[in-house]
Amino acid sequence: MNHRFKDRALLEQALTHTSFASEARVPSNQRLEFLGDAALKLLVAERLYKRFPGWPEGHLSTTLGRLVGNAHLAELARARGLGEELRLGRGARSMADADRANVLADAFEAVIGAVFEDGGFDAVQAEFGPTFDVIINNLSGPAEDPKSRLQEREQKAGRAVPDYRTVREEGRDHNRVWVMELHVAGKMFGPVSGKSKKAAQVELAAMALAGG
Repeated sequence: MNHRFKDRALLEQALTHTSFASEARVPSNQRLEFLGDAALKLLVAERLYKRFPGWPEGHLSTTLGRLVGNAHLAELARARGLGEELRLGRGARSMADADRANVLADAFEAVIGAVFEDGGFDAVQAEFGPTFDVIINNLSGPAEDPKSRLQEREQKAGRAVPDYRTVREEGRDHNRVWVMELHVAGKMFGPVSGKSKKAAQVELAAMALAGG
């Protein structure tokens, strides 16, 4: 982390999972995650818009969704070692939640929110802009939607279409999370959680493509 926090409590809160917050009765990272999610989308959307002036809105939206999706953000969180710094409750630690994609992605967004709250959008640009500049400059074309790729693969193989199933819904209306699983080619993937059904389905499709 290159950003020097004026208020270190913000970083501590960003790394506080709800399981720890409920046990210790301290604020969790959910509000900072909300703020960071918005700041991250603006940061990435602006870069895509400027880097690919010929892309239509659909290509921009698909690529944005992929770059700010749980699977990709979890990779970035692991690269920064956020899993080792997360404050988790006893139950979450025993379930190895520190390496779950949605937990890591939420922490990554919360850290962005903390940087934003501490230093504004310029600080977010300085801390995270270079990372996404490298990623976006290496794109040769629109990031394909994993759901479309998976469905095309199954159709070519003459198999049934992927079956995405909602296991349960969690959280309140303003912070709803969908827990879903995928049944495809005789295998089950998941469950995973997402802030929308589409986000969860995209992550499941990516898992299925990676896992054969």
